[in-house]
Amino acid sequence: MRTKGEYQRVLDDDVDEILVRIWKLDGAVVAEADHPTLEHISGQLITAALGNPVTVPEALAIANKWLDQLPLKRIFIYIEDPSDWNEDWGILLPPKPSAIIVKPFRA
Repeated sequence: MRTKGEYQRVLDDDVDEILVRIWKLDGAVVAEADHPTLEHISGQLITAALGNPVTVPEALAIANKWLDQLPLKRIFIYIEDPSDWNEDWGILLPPKPSAIIVKPFRA
């Protein structure tokens, strides 16, 4: 299992992969790991338990464990304030610009 790595930053939390949300709560930097709801071959739904923020290293460890156990390929980071990122957690890659650029329609 990886403990540190490169993580792709995203600008919104609507992704279909593993997502670690990072924010400040009462002055402390906290996080939670999330993933889309998956259906096991038995029909059982697999969901992430949310609402209990943990430290960022704990959330990253959970996300890396899921990467090994679930049919998901990447961990994305949604962070409210990028200056809260600690380099000890890994490398936070800058958000990628959208491949589709929307331009106003001109008649």
